Amino acid sequence: MLSIQAIEKGNTLNLDVVIICQRGCPEVEKIVLGLNPSYIKIFTPERESESVKSLINRNIHTGLQESFSRGADYVVVIEDDIEISPGFIHFVDTLQKDLGSDPSFRAINGFSANNFKSEISTGYGKYRFGVGWGWSINRNVWKKLSEFWTGKENAHWDGLIEPYIRTGFVVMPNHSLIVNHGLKGNGSNSANDPEFDEAITSSFQMNQTLASAHWQYSQVDINWRGDCFDFLAAKNLRAFLVNVLFRILFLTRHSSEADSIKNRIRSHFKAVIFRVVRKLSLEK
Repeated sequence: MLSIQAIEKGNTLNLDVVIICQRGCPEVEKIVLGLNPSYIKIFTPERESESVKSLINRNIHTGLQESFSRGADYVVVIEDDIEISPGFIHFVDTLQKDLGSDPSFRAINGFSANNFKSEISTGYGKYRFGVGWGWSINRNVWKKLSEFWTGKENAHWDGLIEPYIRTGFVVMPNHSLIVNHGLKGNGSNSANDPEFDEAITSSFQMNQTLASAHWQYSQVDINWRGDCFDFLAAKNLRAFLVNVLFRILFLTRHSSEADSIKNRIRSHFKAVIFRVVRKLSLEK
């Protein structure tokens, strides 16, 4: 309920709320049915022989598909173990409107583990990264993802779409606008990680911004993730090479086959590209 309560408090723009609930837990189904009647509630089939990752993949895809089919310009995905700040929805809406038409725009994330007081709390940056833990894409990005993502894959959804997301930039706040309670070890979307949980919670507590906050571009160093790179927007050779490398990574992305030889080769190839991109990103 914490996730729902935070959404109700932070949804000052009165966005439509679509809830995807997988059948199989009567207690959860009862809670969902008792929520605001205006919420759109969709119940997906009970688990049979599917893996957990395939079920999560299906449910995330179903939520996006249903929301965009109803005419949404952008969709915000909030997993059931995510608590958003009062300013999160406003942050997403502002940056979708300001940056969503940029050809390199891919998504918006709500989390950060930065907690330096010297950083502008209402600042954001552009990064080569994936998505998760309170995130948003618009209709243009959804159309591209729909070309290769069906929701039927037996694979983690974030790994399926990450290669395309990294061909452009994701927007991330300097200080976190979400808390991931799943990092405490009681969630299905995250592993137990007390140290990272403490960092995000500390960052979150620094950024209890109001819905009227003025967001400004203020790129900071995200040193808590070695696979998160600054987006090099300048038209120079380094930026060109980084863009080409991530395009290659997308074209050679993993298939949904489990543990295949091709996927292992691609994993090694991805690691090599990341090392090269990290070096290019650090060069001045």
